[in-house]
Amino acid sequence: MSQEHVWKVLHLVAKRLDLLTEIQKEQINQIRRLIQSIEDWNRLWRELGKEKKRKRRKRRKEPEKPYIS
Repeated sequence: MSQEHVWKVLHLVAKRLDLLTEIQKEQINQIRRLIQSIEDWNRLWRELGKEKKRKRRKRRKEPEKPYIS
């Protein structure tokens, strides 16, 4: 195997590794976006739950109106 052939093979391997790292970087970014969207949904869900609790509390605090006939 000539030195030139070795360099060509090394260059191809390096290109392949660069491609793989790019793919891995994109996959990592996709996972990060997925985690962020899950966190956003969880935050919205908690806010919705808090809003429902507030409404329930308000209903309970309203004084009962006397029945007039």
